[in-house]
Parts: sequence; C-alpha cells; structure tokens
Amino acid sequence: MAEATRDDHTMDELPTPPPRTVRRFTIGLMALTFIAALGLTVSLWPEAHYALSPSKPVDAGNLATAALNTEHIERYVQARVELDTTRAISYRRVADAGTYFLAPVKHVNGPARWVQYRVPDALQGPRFLPPKLAAGRLARVGALSWRYRGLIEALARSGDPNPETAWILLDGADPARSQWLIGLVGLLGVFALWSLIGLIRLVRPIAPPARSQT
Repeated sequence: MAEATRDDHTMDELPTPPPRTVRRFTIGLMALTFIAALGLTVSLWPEAHYALSPSKPVDAGNLATAALNTEHIERYVQARVELDTTRAISYRRVADAGTYFLAPVKHVNGPARWVQYRVPDALQGPRFLPPKLAAGRLARVGALSWRYRGLIEALARSGDPNPETAWILLDGADPARSQWLIGLVGLLGVFALWSLIGLIRLVRPIAPPARSQT
C-alpha cells in the first residue's frame, strides 16, 4: 500500500501535458519559425560572406570581355563598362533616395552582363551620363537574395533569355557598407538553432522517473 502511495506521488510530480491541439499548434509554429530563420540565413549568407571581402577591389578590366571566374564572383570588383541605356530598367527602393538603373553591358558574348547603378534625384535628366567605371559586388543574378526579388522577372521582360545565369555588377556595393549583414545572419542562425532545440524538446516524449527499488 505504501508502495502504491509512493508511485501515486511520483506520477503527480510529472508535468501535465498540454492539450493535443495546443501542442500541435506549438510544434507547427516552431517548425515554421525554424524553416523561416534557416531559409533567411541561407539566402543572406552570400551577402554576409561578401561583406568579409577585402576593401580593395579586384580589377577585371573591360567587363564585356573579362574572363570572369571564381576570383571575381562574390567579390569586390572594379571594371570598365559601356552600357546600353536604351534597354535600361529603372526602379526605386523603399526608404532609399534616388533611382536605380539596371543596364546591360554592350558587346558581350555569352551570358548577359548587367550593371546596377544609382542616380540621385538631383542628377536625373537627359544630360546624365551612365558610369564608365563601376565598382561593387559581382554575382550571378540567380544567386542574389530575396532583397532583389523580382529582378529575374524584370530581366526576362527586358529580353534576356536566361536571366538566372546572367552576371550583375552592383555598383557602389562596398563590402564595408554590408557588414551589418554579418550580425543579422548570425542572429538568424542563433534563432534557427534555438527554434530547432525547442522543437526537439516538444516532440521528444517525457521519460518517467525511475522507480525506487525499495
């Protein structure tokens, strides 16, 4: 009888499991949080990696004829450019003064090469001349993060048959200005790990305490 009483007290000490509906909702929310944080971490990782690039740009020469390779991709690159402004795409960004233009480089054989450059509002007009020298992040369009969403569709509408494989030089994208992304990616990574640990603890069954052998 005393043994049964001890067992009853032991069972009373176990945590009361939450209702099944609440448990399922919590597990689903934690899983969704983990997937979102992990997806953002992976998406922004190339930009965070670029922020660690040397501050001195790699000279690629003429962007139309340069033999681009791993030395240039996701690096701070400087190149001479001749842009076809008749096919330029213009767009604006929220909370960013000025207009961005995306123009193809002339006389390119193979995948298209584009240059994004920014024009302040005070300088816009028919007399503005596009840059002849551009310096910034060089990447494949298909490797850009969600911050450049819609770019592939815009390039396709401009006549580029394979926008995902096209090269893009983001003029003005200095690695020093992107270092805030290192902290953001680190924070998202920690949040993804925290969500995963919480999810594992939720789905793992609670082991009952071992009975005393008295």
